[in-house]
Amino acid sequence: LFLEASQAAAQSVGLDEVAARELVLKTVAGAVQQAQSGDAFGTLRERVTSKHGTTEAALAQLDAARTAQALKDAVAAACTRAEAISREFAQQA
Repeated sequence: LFLEASQAAAQSVGLDEVAARELVLKTVAGAVQQAQSGDAFGTLRERVTSKHGTTEAALAQLDAARTAQALKDAVAAACTRAEAISREFAQQA
């Protein structure tokens, strides 16, 4: 979903499908490469966020949309479902 939505967003501001996909892939690859440095994720975010820059504008929008909470809720839903599946399989055994 994240990759699909990112590509669609890039296309919505004028990039063609190929360029939008490449932008998403390079952005994700760059983030993973930086994350492998071992620095805390928050430190990495701060390092690439310029005051009044494009990343700051994007992060403000993600924060307003409560993206962090949505991700937390998604992980919780996946865990709840995994527990239910585990119980279902245990009953079948």
